[in-house]
Amino acid sequence: MHSEVIVQDQASRLRELVNRSTQSNQYSKPKMITVASGKGGVGKSIVSLNLSLALAEAGKRTLLVDADHNLGNLATLLGVVPKYSIADVLRGDREIEEILLRPYDRLNFLAGSSGECDYPFTTEKDSRAFSHLIQSLDFPQDYIIVDLSAGITPNILSLCSDSDETLVVTTDEPTAVMDAYALIKMLVMANSQQTINVIVNNVPTIQVADETYKKLALAVQTFLRRSIGYYGGIPSDGHLQKSIYLQKPVFYLAPYSAASLSIRACSQRILEQQPINRKESVA
Repeated sequence: MHSEVIVQDQASRLRELVNRSTQSNQYSKPKMITVASGKGGVGKSIVSLNLSLALAEAGKRTLLVDADHNLGNLATLLGVVPKYSIADVLRGDREIEEILLRPYDRLNFLAGSSGECDYPFTTEKDSRAFSHLIQSLDFPQDYIIVDLSAGITPNILSLCSDSDETLVVTTDEPTAVMDAYALIKMLVMANSQQTINVIVNNVPTIQVADETYKKLALAVQTFLRRSIGYYGGIPSDGHLQKSIYLQKPVFYLAPYSAASLSIRACSQRILEQQPINRKESVA
């Protein structure tokens, strides 16, 4: 009974926040991109963070949201120690504006939680309300990058369905590719019109990334009768590991490294909305 009351209070809180933000928001709706992966450990959060910085560098007001439920690590990658998190908003302890951080120019950040015993329970309906909330915040923004937890859950599928686009991050490992396919299959089942693009991360060469994408795209086309876009590959780079230990994004730690240049190229395709066309090599 007590847990039911908590869930009801949280749902009411989210509805109140959404209504308030929607009524007061005077700005145009930003583009929301959810970043997902079937398999953990493919570098999804690093891609989310550095893509957000690349968009901000290009002059776009960007909101980065750590939506990895209770295992958020973007704050650590950024080298910041947030006082509050999204969980405080869900519990009703803080307003969402109070937890916003601005670690870099044109980049706002909503921190997730990590290891909270009383993390608020979130339902699929709550996820949809939260999605609407961050899209209707009363300050100008061009892009919202939502870093999701790895795997396939109703919450993840709900957030992806409510976004303008889902970016699936994988590596060239067979298990990662199979899990990426499983995620894409579930995304298509949840929303057949969902725009899906792919980044292949941590590859020895861009050619390996291209081949990995072509295999994945062929499977999606053959079994799901769908096409998926491709923003490019990000090569293995020693600067990435160094950036994790130094808690400084590689985009600023080594702006001309292979990883940073590839991330910048991916961000340009997002800005231009021109995924690499590999259909001729997939058919």
